[in-house]
Amino acid sequence: MNRYFSATKALIISIFYICITVECLAMKPSEFFHQLNSKNMHLVEEFYKADAVLVDPIGRIEGSSRIRAYYEHQYKNAQTIEWEIGTEFQSGNELSFPWVMILKAEGLNGGEAYRVDGMSRFVVEADGKVSFHQDYFDVGAFIYEKIPVMSHIVSYIKGRLKKGLNDFDAVSK
Repeated sequence: MNRYFSATKALIISIFYICITVECLAMKPSEFFHQLNSKNMHLVEEFYKADAVLVDPIGRIEGSSRIRAYYEHQYKNAQTIEWEIGTEFQSGNELSFPWVMILKAEGLNGGEAYRVDGMSRFVVEADGKVSFHQDYFDVGAFIYEKIPVMSHIVSYIKGRLKKGLNDFDAVSK
């Protein structure tokens, strides 16, 4: 009988914990990115904990004020940033989803909009704020391939790598 009540209590606590972390967020990550722009950077402090960590291929940023400065810099240099958010996946207090960022920035890709595919993972705390956020994306597709001089170098390297794969395919057949 005691085991039954202990298991039931643990289940209720687990359901409550999930509710107050992911399901009951004041703002879901997808909503945050759809709403974020250069005029409402105050959303960063509402979304992230003060000691939150953001990790992406460019670097690691600690603290919501530094994360805000990072976003301010990104949005200042962009003419437009739009997001296509895919299906959200949840496990406990973690949430992830694939995304496509459509970016238009002067000096990148000849000033034309381009798409970058990525994936984000978030850890949400009991207060409903994000404590950890990690982005996965191809930084080459994001930046290096969009700068005129760099794009030629990256294309050359990719061509050499593809040739190596083709040579490997020919040998392995």
